[in-house]
Amino acid sequence: MKYLLAITLICTLFVAGCREESREAENHDTTSLHEAILESGISNIIKTVENEDFAFSFAYSENDSKNEITILHFSKYDGNWHYQGSSSSGSNGLPITYTASTWVKGKYSLQRENSYVTVHAGEVVDTNVDKVIVEMNGKTDEATILQNKGVTLWYFAVDNSNGNDRVNKITAYSKNGDLLYQHPSK
Repeated sequence: MKYLLAITLICTLFVAGCREESREAENHDTTSLHEAILESGISNIIKTVENEDFAFSFAYSENDSKNEITILHFSKYDGNWHYQGSSSSGSNGLPITYTASTWVKGKYSLQRENSYVTVHAGEVVDTNVDKVIVEMNGKTDEATILQNKGVTLWYFAVDNSNGNDRVNKITAYSKNGDLLYQHPSK
């Protein structure tokens, strides 16, 4: 009987100790954006764009003859930055490529309507491209072009997206205003 009581006591202490460790792991919050980027485990980051309550990073890799852009998603809530996943897209041989990535801004909730962020982006393959214009939902906006580590990307971020933003047309122009690329074509 003494052995049964001792074994029960040891098992209870062991389980209680494991529960405490689990609580500590659950309460760990990533506080800085840099820590959230490291938590992603994705390297080759070429640019991070930070806003008040969301951020995204671009990672770039070359595998064989295929180039790949990865968009990492981050949201800030409860005073901390949180990594929320990523999406990747490969090149397709066009003068500019296109991909889009949408994620929940903040903490996901079943009780209320969620807010989303959508990033439309791509690689600028043609070195003559100086400007990229995105036509979406009846509005026309100029995309941001960034160059870093030998890679040129364009992007356009939509804060408070409904998650269904559709790009109607993407056009790329040279420095003198010549049309170099349009999708869909005329």
